[in-house]
Amino acid sequence: MASVFSHPTIPLALGLALGEKRIPRPLLIAGIVSSIAADFDSFGFAVGIPYASQWGHRGFTHSIFFAVTLAALWTWRNAEFKTDRWIVFAYTFISAISHPLIDAMTDGGLGVALFWPFSDARHFFPWRPIPVSPIGGSFFSPRGLHVIRAELSDIWLPAFLLGSLGYGVRQVLERDREEVRKRIPFFAIFLGVLFLIGSMGLQKGNYAEGKSDTLTWKQLAAAKPDAGKIRFDKAVDALDGHHIKITGYMFPLDGSEDQKHFLFSAYSPSCPYCLPGGPAEMIDVDTSAPVAFTYKPLTLDGRLHLAKKPGDLAEGVYYGLSDVHAASAEPK
Repeated sequence: MASVFSHPTIPLALGLALGEKRIPRPLLIAGIVSSIAADFDSFGFAVGIPYASQWGHRGFTHSIFFAVTLAALWTWRNAEFKTDRWIVFAYTFISAISHPLIDAMTDGGLGVALFWPFSDARHFFPWRPIPVSPIGGSFFSPRGLHVIRAELSDIWLPAFLLGSLGYGVRQVLERDREEVRKRIPFFAIFLGVLFLIGSMGLQKGNYAEGKSDTLTWKQLAAAKPDAGKIRFDKAVDALDGHHIKITGYMFPLDGSEDQKHFLFSAYSPSCPYCLPGGPAEMIDVDTSAPVAFTYKPLTLDGRLHLAKKPGDLAEGVYYGLSDVHAASAEPK
């Protein structure tokens, strides 16, 4: 999922474009609530609802049907908003449906059940530039900082541009050109700040790295399935069965403090129900000596194993690591 800070950008941008006459403050608040309402399904984990269930996270609340129903409920309370009913419905529907559409552009977890109740299939867009947001304490981490920077460039910046364009068109149509001229410096400065921070996020990159690493995550991620086999980068293939060092983040597979079997990834844990990457971006780690769970980056020293064909290692991963020793590390 995108972070809770970014989903409200859509109703805020619409509010900027349409103005307070059409989107009064109570309706603006309703739009913000609608934009984050879909993630109330996360409470299902507390009562044992499986992630993949239609009632689980990114299930029925991330559907067009849910967005229509929520918009209809807001429209039913139209008297509180003091604007046209069709504006209430359209505004809250767009705010609500923007949530699953943004989530469908993230790089982790299951897709969204957009067409529930007619289908409980999960869907992603082909283009998925938005990193999944960490939750809890892991949000205040290098991964969390990268997510915020990426969302500034991928969500906030486009939303602000469209909202500003709508604002300018509205002011011209209302013939308040003097007001437009007064606001141009403010918009220009704010746009420049967003662009600068977003660009910093893009330049920084996603992958954890350590100074003593034998391989990089970029080399590992180059692996591709091909005619029933898996093709690896030549440097990776040459190290099959050899000891390597690589820096990344632990993704625990149970709730214990010490882990003997866990996933290892270029990304810090984003949430308890979202995998930290694709099959070429994770390593299945088995170790005889337990490793204490941490959100900080680790450098693992162990023997690399490659899945030459699907099923050679744990399902869903291309890499394994055994005979492991771990030490805390700082990325470059």
